[in-house]
Amino acid sequence: MTAPAGQPGPGDLPARVFRALYPGYDLHAVGGTHVVVPKGTALLAAPTLSEIARQLASPGSADPAAGAPVPVPLPQRPAPAACARVAPPAARTS
Repeated sequence: MTAPAGQPGPGDLPARVFRALYPGYDLHAVGGTHVVVPKGTALLAAPTLSEIARQLASPGSADPAAGAPVPVPLPQRPAPAACARVAPPAARTS
């Protein structure tokens, strides 16, 4: 069964019920996952954290008056030392 033209389909019902029950929240669907944030809160999404960091660092993306996060420069961390591979203990034979 399909919905008449101009009306949401039955697959949209859970989202519509959620929005009706929780009007103070914004509901977003990201790659099959539902993300809920308080209304008016900035939502940054990207496949990698580095892309989100670029969004935060770009001019105009952070507005402290709007409650958006303000980018803070982080100190550069040293590269992690290589981890030595440890062999599992030998099996005991009795």
